[in-house]
Amino acid sequence: MRKIKSLGMLFLAFSFLLTVQILYAQRPPGGAFPEERRRERLREEIETLKMWKMLEVLDLSSEQSDKFLPAWREVQKAHKVFRVKREDLLEELELALGEEQKVKKKRIAEVFDQLKMEKSKLEEAQEKFRARAKEVLTLEQQARLLLFEERFEKRMMEMIRKYRGKRGFEE
Repeated sequence: MRKIKSLGMLFLAFSFLLTVQILYAQRPPGGAFPEERRRERLREEIETLKMWKMLEVLDLSSEQSDKFLPAWREVQKAHKVFRVKREDLLEELELALGEEQKVKKKRIAEVFDQLKMEKSKLEEAQEKFRARAKEVLTLEQQARLLLFEERFEKRMMEMIRKYRGKRGFEE
């Protein structure tokens, strides 16, 4: 009787561990792992900072802001959609490399075509944004915007490199 209880307890413990392992292997209810959520939150904070700094640099009138900000948000959304789709397609590409030769070539070509299509969509959204910005901003503000975007990206990358270096994550 004692042996049966011990086996029952052992089976119960094993079942519990197996269940925990299966749950751990799946995505959490939020759809992303904690580090992915942290990364996304950081990205959102950087985008907010970028918007405020950009508005400061451009010194827009309220009328300009009303027209410019929706266009800017739209292009930011297009960037986000592109990043997500690109990551998914890169994962598919990685999986395709593990397939048999005949299937591999076809799937890789399909993924390349999809990547090209997504890049075209992003470029179209960027072109639309530039056209709308040209309608709203003065020539000087357009120049400031271009310089701001270039410099902001570089500064953020430098800050990330410094942060990683200090934390011992040097690549």
